[in-house]
Amino acid sequence: PFLFAARRSLRSENAADLYTSMDATLAALAPHAASGRTFLSTLGDHDVDRLASAIGADTPETIGRARAAAAVLLLQPFPPVIYYGDEIGMLGREAHYGGDANDIHRREPMKWLRVAGPPMSHYTVLHHKAHASLASADADGRSVEEQVGVPGSLLETYRTLIRLRRGTPALRHGGYTPVTTDQPGVWCFDRDLQGASLRVAINLTGRRLVCTPGEGPTIEIEPYGYRVVPRED
Repeated sequence: PFLFAARRSLRSENAADLYTSMDATLAALAPHAASGRTFLSTLGDHDVDRLASAIGADTPETIGRARAAAAVLLLQPFPPVIYYGDEIGMLGREAHYGGDANDIHRREPMKWLRVAGPPMSHYTVLHHKAHASLASADADGRSVEEQVGVPGSLLETYRTLIRLRRGTPALRHGGYTPVTTDQPGVWCFDRDLQGASLRVAINLTGRRLVCTPGEGPTIEIEPYGYRVVPRED
């Protein structure tokens, strides 16, 4: 349920579904929390349309939604799982070839290189219709080679967020408290752990926003960006 709610919020650029779904997910976990059990969180897998395609991050105007999706996945409270290729914005939707072949475009080979070739897999050639209409294309900007080390790229955004999560115990293990703001396009919440309190704000829109939480100072967030700041009581 969280996967689809997050996708709806990212596509509509409205945080309402994120608030509702996270509350419901935590309520579903509550009976099991004492035993140390938890949920894993993912925004993509091999049985649904690729994240970037599903949220409409496939145009120059909306490609930033994939950065907001990275923040949603890596700053929410559950251990994150990244479906391969989402970290470089690979595209792919369900096809209508019949049988399992319908999922080929959701499972195209990892786009390591700017121009497809060894050591990348070439397995799609086994299905001529799928191979003739691949979602991935040479030099489309959605490869590791084209993004690695490039400041602001989607891959480096994921890497930055992973480092932040690894280095911040409150983001890995802290509680979650939703925070309402005056901006419907912002998902805002607190992460608290043993006296450390952080406020997270994720901008799902393509506009620079200044949001005012119910309590605390205003937060300015770049388009499709995020802020993690110490909470001020």
